[in-house]
Amino acid sequence: EAEVTKRVEAGLADEEGAWRLIAWLDQVQPAFESKNGLYPSFGFKLLLNQIDQNDVKNSILNIISKS
Repeated sequence: EAEVTKRVEAGLADEEGAWRLIAWLDQVQPAFESKNGLYPSFGFKLLLNQIDQNDVKNSILNIISKS
């Protein structure tokens, strides 16, 4: 719990900290597969949530243009 608190506080204090926090979350809880399906990492799930299933190509291009 102390490690999480430290990482979140550092992530919120630094301009690029949010990306570092997401990268750390991806390391401590990577994607995994179970009998119920594939569970993406937190960072990948954030990206998936931004993709419009009715316009996948433009959604992905929009994400790329913001990076």
